[in-house]
Amino acid sequence: MDRNPIIAEAISSITSELIKDQTDEQFCMLLEKYDLTNLIPQTAPYFYDTQKNGNIIMFGDSKIKTKEIHGCLKSYGISKDRFEHIKYDEVTNYNFKNLEYNNNYRLILVGPVPHSAKGMGDNSSVMEWLTNNRNIVKTIILDNLKITKTSFKSAIEKEVESGYLVQG
Repeated sequence: MDRNPIIAEAISSITSELIKDQTDEQFCMLLEKYDLTNLIPQTAPYFYDTQKNGNIIMFGDSKIKTKEIHGCLKSYGISKDRFEHIKYDEVTNYNFKNLEYNNNYRLILVGPVPHSAKGMGDNSSVMEWLTNNRNIVKTIILDNLKITKTSFKSAIEKEVESGYLVQG
């Protein structure tokens, strides 16, 4: 078998994946996919070091019942024990500094939240702190800042399919 055309095609395909426009997270995951973790820069986003079977924390007022959330997680093979919901009225007393460098979490989901809370430092809002802080895990702002069955399921599905979240 002549391997040269196969090798050339593989190199071309991998190179195309590496140079396409993507987030730092996607780039790190691509390097991981090809077992090139030794090439991941020391300045990699913090979430790269967290466990893929880590917990999911969701902030904000939800339009769906806890039972439906647990059912959605179960449909993707994720234990309900990995999920934590901080409701709208609890957000102001939540110390967001606890999320920094916390390997227990893998994903933060955000819906409608109050403007301010504890532990935000110089940031003017909860949303600003969550989206600009490089010392916390990946944060997803749910569609139109609404926690609906569709927005929740879509976010979980995307992260499971990408390999960012694993079952368990």
